[in-house]
Amino acid sequence: MGKVKFDRVRKSDRVLKTGISIVLVVIGLSSVCWFAAGFDLATLLPRHTLCPFRAVTAVPCPGCGTTRALLRAGQLRLRDAVELNPFALPLLAVMICFLSAGRIPLCTGHPSIKKAALLVVLLVWLTGLV
Repeated sequence: MGKVKFDRVRKSDRVLKTGISIVLVVIGLSSVCWFAAGFDLATLLPRHTLCPFRAVTAVPCPGCGTTRALLRAGQLRLRDAVELNPFALPLLAVMICFLSAGRIPLCTGHPSIKKAALLVVLLVWLTGLV
């Protein structure tokens, strides 16, 4: 029984690690393009919204701007990244920590940590709407 649970965790760790690796490679590519050629990869993103929440309500969701913000962070344009989405830099730090640890820390599954993170996201999002 314990081995099955362990195998599931290991598979989710591999999936997360692969996803984070892809994101970090794209951010690195954005950095190289920006510093070597002055080209911004964010200009290749569509101008219309891909967010279903924003498309229906015309209000940006807490995740809106994350892609552009992560690309700006890769270009070391940290002020622009925070303006696009205040969660981009903490998200980037968490992704790097998860990748360097090689596995998902067990504390992330604790209910109080999930509730606290959700509360912070909601507070920042609501203050941005005002």
